[in-house]
Amino acid sequence: MIKNEISPKHLIFIKLVAKGMKLQDAYRSIVDKEKLTKLTDSSARTMGSRLGKKYAKEIIAAQKVDVEVIESTARIEKAREVFSEIYTQAQVDARMCKLIDDENKGVALKAMEMYNKRFGSYSPEKQRIETAIVPQVLNWNPETNGSVTQE
Repeated sequence: MIKNEISPKHLIFIKLVAKGMKLQDAYRSIVDKEKLTKLTDSSARTMGSRLGKKYAKEIIAAQKVDVEVIESTARIEKAREVFSEIYTQAQVDARMCKLIDDENKGVALKAMEMYNKRFGSYSPEKQRIETAIVPQVLNWNPETNGSVTQE
C-alpha cells in the first residue's frame, strides 16, 4: 500500500465520524470481530482519538461534502416544489373549465369571471380621447328676448 493511501477500514471510520458518530463507536465499527471482544472502552477511546487526530483534515472535508450534498438536496426539493405548483395551476385551470360548464348558472358565472380575471380580460385598456376646441361665434339678439344664435 502507498504511504498516503487510506485503507478501506479507515475510510469507513472517516465517513462515520463525519456523519456524527463518536470516535470510539466509529473505531469499534471498523475493528475485526475477533479483536472486538478484547477491546475495552478505554482502548476504543484511545484508538478512536488517534485515528480522529490522524484523519482530522479528511473528516472535515467529508463533513463539508455532506453539507454540500444536503444543500444541493434542499435546492432540488425547492425546484420540485416550484414545479409542483406550476402543475397545480394547470389543474386549477382544468377545474375552472369544468365549473364553467356547470349546470348551476351562479357557479358557472363566478367561474367565468374568475377565469377572465386570471387571464386579464378585465384589465383596463388605454383609451385615446381627442378633444378639439372648435371656436364658435354666438350672437345675442335682443329682439328675440335674448336668444342666442350661432353663425
